Amino acid sequence: MLSELVTNKLKKVLNPDRFRFVIVLYNSTQDIPKIKEFIKKSYPKTKNKTLKLENSKYSELSKDLYIDNSFIYIDDFEEVFSEDELYLAFNQRRDKLASHSINLVVFYPKKLQTKLYQNALKYIPDLWEFRTAVIEIEGSESELQSIDIKEDRGFFEYSGLDYEEKLKEIHRLEEKLKNVKSDELKYVIYNNLGFLYKELGKYEKALLFRERTLDISKRVKGKNHLDTATSYNNLALFYHHLGEYEKALPLLEKALNISKKVKGENHLSTASSYNNLAELYRKLGEYEKALPLYEKALKIKEEVKGANHPDTAIIYNNLASLYLHLGEYEKALLLYEKALKIREKVLGKKHLDTAISYNNLAELYRYLEEYEKALPFYAKSLKIKEKVLGVNHPSTAISYNNLAELYASLGEYKKALPLYEKSLKIREEVLGEDHPDTAASYNNLAFFYFNIGKYQDSYDYMKKALEIWQKVLPASHPHLISAEKALKAIQQKLK
Repeated sequence: MLSELVTNKLKKVLNPDRFRFVIVLYNSTQDIPKIKEFIKKSYPKTKNKTLKLENSKYSELSKDLYIDNSFIYIDDFEEVFSEDELYLAFNQRRDKLASHSINLVVFYPKKLQTKLYQNALKYIPDLWEFRTAVIEIEGSESELQSIDIKEDRGFFEYSGLDYEEKLKEIHRLEEKLKNVKSDELKYVIYNNLGFLYKELGKYEKALLFRERTLDISKRVKGKNHLDTATSYNNLALFYHHLGEYEKALPLLEKALNISKKVKGENHLSTASSYNNLAELYRKLGEYEKALPLYEKALKIKEEVKGANHPDTAIIYNNLASLYLHLGEYEKALLLYEKALKIREKVLGKKHLDTAISYNNLAELYRYLEEYEKALPFYAKSLKIKEKVLGVNHPSTAISYNNLAELYASLGEYKKALPLYEKSLKIREEVLGEDHPDTAASYNNLAFFYFNIGKYQDSYDYMKKALEIWQKVLPASHPHLISAEKALKAIQQKLK
């Protein structure tokens, strides 16, 4: 009999209506039937099929592999690394697997877990990237209640945790870190802690762990290793979030140069570097530099991962945001809708990336003054963010701010003001008073007070926004130009 803790965790990971790839690390083969039996009882209407890899060919397995709404078990998953035909087929057909609503539950001996990570990254890197969770059964089968998700779980699953669950996971990882001596495991834990702290909006802590990850990578792997490029990328993204764009730029350029040198122009890591560099240029308002980089990233993603992959959807979304800033609304709408369709189908309607798509579509409709279309998308996005990230996360603050903007556009000022203030409070507390996003809140409140005739309040907020942006943005940035013009207009009203 499994404990309630075990059943709750398994139910969180599994979903027969979506693709899931779950790796279970077991101590004894007696653990395997217990897990299977629980799944069968929990989902009685879902098909179950066990496949054997030993002495099998992928062509023989495939007739039972692509069955929608089914649980596919592989008890001897270690065999996938023993045959070229098997691991090549599984890896190359990853997108086909992910296009079906199957839960691929594979079992692997816990004593060989280090070998699993090494072999997975070497032989099935594309399929491994799609893992939903790695679940470890601690101790013997009598201790199944201590089942938990391992350090090397996919970011896909971390994004599905709510705010309190992320806090618990951080506590668990930090406790485990106290007894870890291996640089390899420290690298994994630092990396995951950096991600989790970012998800919670605690950027200073996230930055600390990203810096530690980079230090290990340079020392152990070398300055020109692809893992070091990834660490440069991750650290740059945190400087980006902190508004320290000048620190982010050289790190992104280093990552791109390493990736091109080691993997070539058409590798996925190179595409990621192009995208990240484009995002920074977009943030800086240097749109002419951003566009060709997005286009390069998209071409690689479409060729390697396909047009319907969630990673490709990221580029569609980002390129759409660029077109939005350029005022090319038809192009933006087409790409936003394309990204949303992929995310709803592959990730589900409650995933954080889907929430981002809802928010961005709402923003576009607000720009087009189609407010009735915008409101339900804003509401969907906010509901997901509050559940997954918590009410005090900077991303949730974006939704509060955007919803306030919509109400202000409708003239519903009593609804708009508390949302503006809520967004500002989060940004001041989490990001700090000198962050560009905090400046954006000051800017938006300045326009709000201007529109209701409170010009002194408007002036005070606009002045704050301008002072921050002057510190962190180039002189040609649209935010700066707009704020300078707005401040002059407000001063005229005060005369």
